[in-house]
Amino acid sequence: MPVPAALLIGGPAAASAAAAASAAAPYVVYKLSSSALAAVLARSLWRSLPAWIRDDPAFAKRGSLLRGARTRRDGSHTDATVDDAEALVSPDEEAETEEMATLSDVISKLDDMVTSAGRTIGTKLKPAQMHAAILAYVQLSNQLRAHYPEARDRLYENCAIHRDDDQSKSAHVTKEELRELRQSLDFATWSYVDYYGTENVRAKLESVDGDYYLHSHSENDTNVPGKVGWFIALSPERKEIVIGIKGTSSLEDLITDAAGASTPFDMHAGSASGRTNSATGADCHCERMSIEVAVDHETIVVDSDGNHGCNASSTGASLDAPTETGEGIEVELRVEEESIMILPDGSTVCCHEGVLLSARRLLDDVREVLETLAVKSDYSVRIVGHSLGGGAAILLGILVRSVFPSMAERNAVRVHAFAPPPVLDIDGATGCEFFVTSVVNNADIIPRGSVANLAVLMELLREINEKLESAGMGLGGARRAAALLRKLSQGTGGEMLMNWQEVRDLIEETHRRVDLRHPSHLYVGGRVVLMFDSWTTGRTTRSVLTHGHAAPLRLFEVDALRMLTDHLTTAHEVRLDYLLGVGGGLS
Repeated sequence: MPVPAALLIGGPAAASAAAAASAAAPYVVYKLSSSALAAVLARSLWRSLPAWIRDDPAFAKRGSLLRGARTRRDGSHTDATVDDAEALVSPDEEAETEEMATLSDVISKLDDMVTSAGRTIGTKLKPAQMHAAILAYVQLSNQLRAHYPEARDRLYENCAIHRDDDQSKSAHVTKEELRELRQSLDFATWSYVDYYGTENVRAKLESVDGDYYLHSHSENDTNVPGKVGWFIALSPERKEIVIGIKGTSSLEDLITDAAGASTPFDMHAGSASGRTNSATGADCHCERMSIEVAVDHETIVVDSDGNHGCNASSTGASLDAPTETGEGIEVELRVEEESIMILPDGSTVCCHEGVLLSARRLLDDVREVLETLAVKSDYSVRIVGHSLGGGAAILLGILVRSVFPSMAERNAVRVHAFAPPPVLDIDGATGCEFFVTSVVNNADIIPRGSVANLAVLMELLREINEKLESAGMGLGGARRAAALLRKLSQGTGGEMLMNWQEVRDLIEETHRRVDLRHPSHLYVGGRVVLMFDSWTTGRTTRSVLTHGHAAPLRLFEVDALRMLTDHLTTAHEVRLDYLLGVGGGLS
């Protein structure tokens, strides 16, 4: 481009042009700097995305299309659309991706969970009514703690299951079982190998009585949704395999937790192959399967259509001829050896979708060790985990017993799950009680984080809203809002919206309304060691042996930050040590 003559020869024109260029220079530099900075930030953001998002074919191609308009051969431009990106993803490319390994599949799973929960819970409360009821619920919970602490303690104590030899006495965990649980908690804590470091975990295992050593552990490929971190420790002295499963510690783990739609438990899908089917409708249409359950009583009542009849073959049990009763068919079962039975096809068990996928993939990872040592060399297997790892441990235990029947026959598998999320429906949760022990600490919100408990909470909030409306309080209008704020400002010393008797009746009625057997309602699996701090004495830890659908576990216990801190492994350590009579006491 030729230089204007005015700039070469000087003069007023040159001076004006120079002044204009000088004034525009900062703006040009600013625009260039802003564009460069935006490009650097975009590039940095892209690199910071997890690989499973960047590698999603639809996401990558959609991103490249949407960065600008596509240029046609004739030079014209058209805006790119989502359909354009999805059209570039071939069916083969989509089919080859692992489940929950791409962004689109993760979004689909999360949508399934939201849809299922929304249809199950439902609500007729307006946002303002909901907010007012929640505030009143929190105040009421604090007032109950201040004025009726013994009532809450009784709620926990009364949920204890009874001893088989004396129904008038509650069953308790023995000191020996507590010591084993305390050791299993250490194993579960050390499963966070990426936090402690491989060599540190190796040293910790070698210090345990029984001469354990680190055999193997997961690599970085677990950093995708639907996979969990793990390690395998072996003790030739005890002929034991310990599988420790890591809990939630990453974004991917949180996504696995959140993908909690109730899904069919297909016992034939013992590997990672195949895809789970979310229950997106009002009901979960589960596939037929078989699952092992414990026989607690000699008499079993089943539906008159025979769908829940039992087949005691291969268990050392025999059946008498069925007789009609008022509520179904009564079958006498005589157990000769182990109290184990197999339900035939026709039983339906649903479980947490994300955790099930994790357990199936984990089974593929540990299958070779199990076949070599547990099946061929008669090693026993102890599966432990905390949080998400506890849920995966429960489902992995069921899978292992199903895939390796010889291990089930000799009771070679036991599971210790600490603070697990609800992962099984009522049949599955109670059916695995004879080999799964779950530990729930106090007000921990994670074992209570289920669609069933949200449904219970919604029922409670509806009743509380009615109380507020009748008392002229709420957030709908200045006068009603002022009345509500005056009540809330009174704290625990104010007049209670309901007394304890009314609260207890409301809880019982709410639990009756929310169907335990709804296929979307999941519970903590196995028998449950429920540790709780007494509200009456203040700092004494007690424990009861109960089940996953016990009354205290069907409520969100409002106890300030304890709802979160009680979930930590350190909180479990303190209370188990207290129950064992060791350590420095409660924090």
